[in-house]
Amino acid sequence: MDIEYLYDDPPMIEKIESDGEIALLVPVAVDHDEGYIYFVWVAFSPYEEGVLEYSFCIIRRNPTRDEEIPYWSGLETKDVFTCPKGREFIRMVIHALTNSLIEAVAPDRVYRCTFDIHPPDKALDKHHMISWLFRSKGYSVMTTDPWQGHRTWIMEKIDSGTNQA
Repeated sequence: MDIEYLYDDPPMIEKIESDGEIALLVPVAVDHDEGYIYFVWVAFSPYEEGVLEYSFCIIRRNPTRDEEIPYWSGLETKDVFTCPKGREFIRMVIHALTNSLIEAVAPDRVYRCTFDIHPPDKALDKHHMISWLFRSKGYSVMTTDPWQGHRTWIMEKIDSGTNQA
């Protein structure tokens, strides 16, 4: 497996809107041996009245075989993306797309949940980064007690007229 990270290529951001979901998709790596293209996907999806769910994943596509596999867990990609610089690049893309999505949609309330049960601290680093990003965009971030081993967060837009930081 020979993964080429698309560090230098200008990002081709694809915006996908369907059934109330808004997603951004960017290619981040290519496996020339297997014919796979890897994408970062971030989205806001309808969750419940007045609340969107935030999620992200890596998608592996093989366009010649019309194959698409989403990877929701870092445990699924740790053997694919072995280069530390490449993994950091993917984190940066997740951060940038999340930032763009927050700015474009500006939701009032957002729910987020880990895919993995009892994720290790290292896996939670991405979630801490996402929490920081929401805070920097004017949201309060509440972490709830783990639910059946999943970590969950609620982000609410702070009304700048009544709540001063």
